[in-house]
Amino acid sequence: MARMKKVKIATVFQRTLLILLGVGIVVTGAVGAFFLIHRTPLPAEVLPADEVVSYWHATDRDAVQKEASFARRAELPQLRPGFDLAVLRNGWIVFPSVPGEIAGARRTGDGLSYVASDDGAAALLEGSAPRLSNDPAFRALTGGFAPDLPLLFSRVSATPGTTAAEWMLGNPTATLFTQQGARSTVRLYVSAGDAPWAAPLPVPVLDPPPAMSLTMSAPAETVTRYLASLPPQERTLKAAMLATGLQRMLGSDVSLEFDLFPLLQSRATLAMGTASGGTVPWVLEGEARGAGVEKLLRDFHASAGGAGRGSVSVRQFEDGVTVPQVSAGGASGLRETEQGGWTVLTSPQLITALRGDRFVVSNSSAWMGQMTRETGQTVPLPLSNGQFLMGGVIAGDDTPFFSVNDPGLRAVVGPLPPAFRWSMEQLGQVRQLSWEELRE
Repeated sequence: MARMKKVKIATVFQRTLLILLGVGIVVTGAVGAFFLIHRTPLPAEVLPADEVVSYWHATDRDAVQKEASFARRAELPQLRPGFDLAVLRNGWIVFPSVPGEIAGARRTGDGLSYVASDDGAAALLEGSAPRLSNDPAFRALTGGFAPDLPLLFSRVSATPGTTAAEWMLGNPTATLFTQQGARSTVRLYVSAGDAPWAAPLPVPVLDPPPAMSLTMSAPAETVTRYLASLPPQERTLKAAMLATGLQRMLGSDVSLEFDLFPLLQSRATLAMGTASGGTVPWVLEGEARGAGVEKLLRDFHASAGGAGRGSVSVRQFEDGVTVPQVSAGGASGLRETEQGGWTVLTSPQLITALRGDRFVVSNSSAWMGQMTRETGQTVPLPLSNGQFLMGGVIAGDDTPFFSVNDPGLRAVVGPLPPAFRWSMEQLGQVRQLSWEELRE
């Protein structure tokens, strides 16, 4: 009897617990639904997507005035930092970060406080047009960022550029800029492509420091695609300029298509210095796979090495590693040695080293020594989780093949610091350019 009473009590207790649990779930759901229905919307959820030219999120007055000339003419109210601002095709709308901060501010039907430039701009918030928060470009560009991170979203004209800097940006239709600590990032909304990518080859730390270092996933394919994207006349001009620059570096016997491109099918890194005595020092490191790699390097060296126009001496370092020293004049020809697992070809104008599928070519004995000794010192690039396309270091305004003052680049990215490390990655339809200023 006592046992049956205990069973009955336990059953009643279980039923009561299940009822209370069910009531709790219903109440929690009802409360959640209430707040979801009555939640004050975000500015991007009420702004008409097609009317927005640019949109600042969690910004301040200084940032707006720095980036937009209209802000110096518009009568924006005095606001605490953290407000949102939308520049429309006609007019503007500002959303204060603190409700009730501005006396006489308007409110949307959902209770969002705002100030508009005029009645026409205000009316756009109550229409039925698609909202910015649902715009494919806006959603793709803002994905993954913290809600309180300051952002600048802008529409841009997708006009194909003819400079390499413009082309690598991918002709975006919209951009997003943000800054987190020392890192600045511009995301660009582009057509989904199949750009070649791979994990980056490390950018070495060299002494003296190069004026420019560039690492790419597939240099030959990237250059070929760039030239193919140009109109015929522009393509001919750019190809001629590229060939001329190459011949100045390597000699008139070197062919971009037949000597250099076969070595640049996989990832590679190029470092270049500033001219000294009429010569620009450079070093190229790459990966070349296949049975014909050694022949390719020998053919390249034969074309660029200038055998018979100089002499070669050998420098020995404290760790026992020996590296050839190149000097002009003399009548020595090609020399081949084995050093530390490297097969080294030397001639008056060039040093080439091969080990496995890795090769290094340079006209600087100092840089060649540092590369083959493998000190392990590399430049950290500002990477995220995208597919790596290219990156490197710009150490000054006057750098080979690149200018931070390129008009097409500045039109999309804005001003760049004189010295910085950077990377470019692809995340679906988002191309991401990140950089960090180098400070002495």
